[in-house]
Amino acid sequence: MMFMGELRHRAAELALIALALAVTWAIQSGRLSNAATESLDYFVRDLVQYSFASTGEETRLAVVDVHEESIQQLGPWPWPRERLADLSRALLDRHGAALVVMDMVFPDPRDPQGDDALKKLGLEGKVVFSEVFDYNLRQEPVLSGQASLGLSPLAFAPSGQSLNIPNATSSHFDKQMSAMPKATGFMGNHRDLAQAPCIGNIGFVPDFDGQVRRLPMLTEWQGRIYPGLGLASLLCLNVIEPEELGLVPAVWPLRFYQRDSGWLTVSALDILSQQPVPSLKGRIVIVGSSALGLSDRVATPLSNSISGVYVHAQALSELLDFKKLSPSPTAAQALSLQLLIVLGAALTVISSRRLRWL
Repeated sequence: MMFMGELRHRAAELALIALALAVTWAIQSGRLSNAATESLDYFVRDLVQYSFASTGEETRLAVVDVHEESIQQLGPWPWPRERLADLSRALLDRHGAALVVMDMVFPDPRDPQGDDALKKLGLEGKVVFSEVFDYNLRQEPVLSGQASLGLSPLAFAPSGQSLNIPNATSSHFDKQMSAMPKATGFMGNHRDLAQAPCIGNIGFVPDFDGQVRRLPMLTEWQGRIYPGLGLASLLCLNVIEPEELGLVPAVWPLRFYQRDSGWLTVSALDILSQQPVPSLKGRIVIVGSSALGLSDRVATPLSNSISGVYVHAQALSELLDFKKLSPSPTAAQALSLQLLIVLGAALTVISSRRLRWL
């Protein structure tokens, strides 16, 4: 009888292990995916990212913040374009910034002198402008300003050998194209600024819980491909070459390597009033706003409410290292790894007398 009881107990253990493996396979393969499993996945991933995020300063980037005090001291938003041009010139000429990235859109022309100054800086490739692509289905699509020229899809189908992608085939690029978010509308800049060579998309789609964990890095709109703001900035600096675009995921999963306190942030007021600020020499400087009245705030795994400019700073920081990052595992590799972890944990439990009750 004791032998039969032990046998039944062993059979029950093996059945539970098989059930655990089956559930793991169903979740990882997408056959058992719902709000509960996604919430658990996000919870674990967010916890890991929050725990390992660096508190050190990101020395390659800086943020210039149009904050509440800047607006109170210099006047309500939107500021004259001449002031924004002065801000850009000060960052480039006086502070030695490598590039100025404008996390804002200019859909309508304003003061002609200021618009001309911004256009000149844009045509020189010293300033990156932003545009916003919409991904929601609406009865009336958002169509404001003018979209930039974008890139030809032909840029995404070079030979695998030129990209040094092991075993690359045309299917690699077919998958990339099929994974690209399809825009339903846009808010672009006015005609003169839309001609600038460096313009990036700042549109995004939050996850079901409202948090931003990924950014569209390549978006398709009317047969053209539009890079995200971080990618457009690195293309402008030639850090990423056009023929390397086939390596970039269409939707970039943010890794949140940097804590919110790790960004060097300087107020726009200090730059315009020529106050002493930390060195910006050689840095990519992103100009955005944390002012609550401008509503550019999002939730991330690191913060319940933060200015959207810091999300683009996260993406840009990660893109600077994208050639060093290990390639993401394939679905088969990820599934195999998870099954091995579950099996190893199960065998550890049943082989230990203290843990066997689990």
